[in-house]
Amino acid sequence: MLASIAVYLFLALSYVQVTVNNDGLVYYDFMRRLIGENAPGYAYQFGSSFWNLPFYLVGRLVSSLGVGDTVSGLSVGNIAVAIAANVAVAVIFYLSWRLVRGVGLPGGPGATLLTVLGTPLFYYAVFQPAYKHAVDALLISLFALLLLEADRKPGSTKLAAALGAVLAVAISVRYANTVLIIGPLVLLVRARALVQTYVLTTVAIVGATAILLIPLARGIPYGLPSSTNPSPGRTQGGAQQPVPAPTVAEGGDITNGIQFAPLAPVRMLFTTKRGLFVWTPLCLLATAGYLWHAFRTREHRRFLLSLGLSALALLVVHSLWGTYWTGGYSFSQRFLTGLFPVFVIGIAALLRATRMLATPLLVGCIAWSMFLALYHYYGYDHVSERDGARRIVRLYTSHEESLGELWRVRIEMRVRHRWHAYGDWLTR
Repeated sequence: MLASIAVYLFLALSYVQVTVNNDGLVYYDFMRRLIGENAPGYAYQFGSSFWNLPFYLVGRLVSSLGVGDTVSGLSVGNIAVAIAANVAVAVIFYLSWRLVRGVGLPGGPGATLLTVLGTPLFYYAVFQPAYKHAVDALLISLFALLLLEADRKPGSTKLAAALGAVLAVAISVRYANTVLIIGPLVLLVRARALVQTYVLTTVAIVGATAILLIPLARGIPYGLPSSTNPSPGRTQGGAQQPVPAPTVAEGGDITNGIQFAPLAPVRMLFTTKRGLFVWTPLCLLATAGYLWHAFRTREHRRFLLSLGLSALALLVVHSLWGTYWTGGYSFSQRFLTGLFPVFVIGIAALLRATRMLATPLLVGCIAWSMFLALYHYYGYDHVSERDGARRIVRLYTSHEESLGELWRVRIEMRVRHRWHAYGDWLTR
């Protein structure tokens, strides 16, 4: 496991972006306002702030000891948030190892590394660490592990309460996570654990309500981002685009943007614009592996079907606000990053079924996703929110862009600067 985490950390340290922008600024400003700092924060899907807060407070302590507010030109607060996101990924490695072993599959650390690199999690932990998706994946991974334990011990009230508590926090991170409760409810009802069903539901509802009332107690207004801005990109001539802050709609109606679109889940998976299976095809193979294992094994079938039901519910619920299924200028399908435990089980099952022969194919999927991720983040001439994977491929095949140029002009100096900065910090 340590070797897999080391490989991930090497890549993360090379490419991590110590920036807070777009949606990340919403959560960052809320966190600062929560502890009394003068920030224009408002409350919107703010649960990831509770994970980031201890790291931020340590950063403020370090600043007060004479380091200052910046290190090598980088904000200490931004550094803290980037560290928090990648610590979340490290914890996911451990949870995934236990989860994969728990369903009777070998190769947990290797499967986890492949899944981290081949799903949206890598992008949102490294290129957009201030976003909530690394914390979302962490919570749903913990949810999956507790669900597995509940399948083994459906009569455990403590496990039901723990599941409800994790769900409560997950709902504060993404309101759509409310539908995850469907899986454990079906599992417990089928096991005739009615008391545990009541405990799970009560803890989830009361816990989520209590968390969502915290801003009210702190005098922080509720709000909605009323615009989605692109990530840093390139305009004509290679100039960096400014990234304005999201505008605030304080007290906005939480039903804003609801528009039923039954095909939105299909678009989230298969379109070239933001389709999960197109941008990150490892997820398609993982889904196939998960289904194969779910119908092959008897011992864990109830758990796998329950987790799969929660995952399906999370996908389908996005049809309620079909207008926003793309997530703006996003890499792959960021709203499905939290389905990481489904993907890691699927990849572990696929590796066992093929006796590791699928590894080259999985590596090829990762290379494709990294290709898209680099172009998506570092940009290209005339970049637009309307662009998708097809646009990036067309630029490359028409020789308007090349990987060599992208590396030399946009990436190489930044990676070298980072490692020089790390060396300077270690030798101080």
